[in-house]
Amino acid sequence: MSFLPVIHVFAIFLFSFCSLILAQQPYVGKATTNCSNTDTSTSVLGYSCNRQKAQNHSCQAYLTFRSQPPYNSVSAISALLASDPSQLSQINSVFENATFETNKLVLVPVNCSCSALKNQNNIRTKNLYSGTRITVPLRCACPTKNQTAMSVNYLLSYLVFPGDYVSSISNRFNVNTESTLEANGLSEQNSVIYPFTTLLVPLQDRPSNSQTIAPPPPPPSPTASPAPTSSNKSSDGFKEIENPILKEAEEESEDFLKIISSIAQSLKVYKFRELLDATDGFSPSCWIEGSVYRGTINGYLAAIKRLNGDVSKEIDLLNKINHSNIIRLSGVCFNDGHWYLVYEYAVNGPLSDWIYNNSSDGRILSWTQRIQIIFDVARGLNYLHSFTTPSHVHKDIKCSNILLDSDFRAKIAKFGLARTAEWQEGQFSLTSHIVGTRGYLAPEYLENGIVSTKLDVYAFGVLVLEIMTGKDVAALYEEENMQLSDVLNAVLHEEGQERLRHSMDPSLLGNYPSELAVFMFKLIDSCLKKDPVGRPAMDEIVQYVSRTLNTSLTWESSKSISG
Repeated sequence: MSFLPVIHVFAIFLFSFCSLILAQQPYVGKATTNCSNTDTSTSVLGYSCNRQKAQNHSCQAYLTFRSQPPYNSVSAISALLASDPSQLSQINSVFENATFETNKLVLVPVNCSCSALKNQNNIRTKNLYSGTRITVPLRCACPTKNQTAMSVNYLLSYLVFPGDYVSSISNRFNVNTESTLEANGLSEQNSVIYPFTTLLVPLQDRPSNSQTIAPPPPPPSPTASPAPTSSNKSSDGFKEIENPILKEAEEESEDFLKIISSIAQSLKVYKFRELLDATDGFSPSCWIEGSVYRGTINGYLAAIKRLNGDVSKEIDLLNKINHSNIIRLSGVCFNDGHWYLVYEYAVNGPLSDWIYNNSSDGRILSWTQRIQIIFDVARGLNYLHSFTTPSHVHKDIKCSNILLDSDFRAKIAKFGLARTAEWQEGQFSLTSHIVGTRGYLAPEYLENGIVSTKLDVYAFGVLVLEIMTGKDVAALYEEENMQLSDVLNAVLHEEGQERLRHSMDPSLLGNYPSELAVFMFKLIDSCLKKDPVGRPAMDEIVQYVSRTLNTSLTWESSKSISG
């Protein structure tokens, strides 16, 4: 299965931030992911220029890149990262017309120079839409004077992958771990690194393709046999197992071993003890809902969910998805017959906590926040439908499965029911196993078991209706005592503005542009068509909501000025 990364930007710069110092480059961890950080005193915005007259200097440097379709060929990667294709093919020991296997670590030779990139993108970070052209800096660096004296000729910007350590990265490139720590301002006591940040690897010689092949994992530690006189009781509250993942894997089937092997290459595999420490032993104070707990791992919050049964498909899907509007799976654990999935933590919880008439506790979403959330969900679904191979259907879109981060940006969660939407000779796929939430299920699915992407479109329409009205779909059926189509017909055709005021969430206090509200009800109406062929595709919906969001932002801005 291959997945297309969502990349709309092709202006690439390779740079070090223009600060003339001779020191090594400090590793700043996750600070590089904070878009609002404008601190130029560290290497948050880019590595520092380390040579005199640095702004006129350039050097040969190297990056690493994980191949993903469509960026999985020499020509595509070279064009994306402004590299010479002949050099890229040579250093990776392939022909210029070669295509790499998915997730292959590719070495990318680049000419690194200093560029002052601040304010090159005169747009706000939260107002990026499909088709916008921006400049993307890539982090590279030149050796310092001290490093050159120590025979360091090149610096490789290694993109840290889940499961990487400074020692393992150093060993891969035949570099002393102490040298790598020093090059990044780290120490043995402070050597924590984070996925999707860059670590500089000091090299005396050019890197080679053989170093891109991951070394085999170390053999499991031998388990000491218990002494004949030892008690069967443990002195602790639980029995500690040195490596529960490997122990369980030895006892499971060949399929299970394949799952573990696949996961270990791309996701963090936690020991159960780590999750116990993260959640205070799964304390009630850390409980969120159901079997989900809040945990703290390496100083960062995470959501830890316990699952039973076969979760391999969900893990496999989330492991290969990379989209800002889909919840990120960061790690897994297997212990005592149970899976534990570790997700990014959404601070503001499920959307359902914010829209079902919760004005009494101060949880109110503005009009623009609601449209932004709708746009985010549409983008996430469009990614599933159009940028995964084969196409996938979520099958369980509803308010409680949409999570909100600290900026109220939406992330689609809970992929337990997700499945492929493969067509057979132009026909939709069928199922006799009907699952889901009442009110969100499309008629063709309930009646005939038809599964297609239009199933998600229908549920999306119900979701938008709930966001507009502030009521869950069950309440809409009961209070209005009519079908959803009848409610929409009253707003769009019969009673107009009066019915619109009656239908809109009262917590908005009328603070919304009525013309745009009508547009959204028209979108809902098109999503809830009984015939799935009549419903729009998610890519059309994304464009529709994008325009509505832009107009809403303009409306909000003008309202603030006039107010």
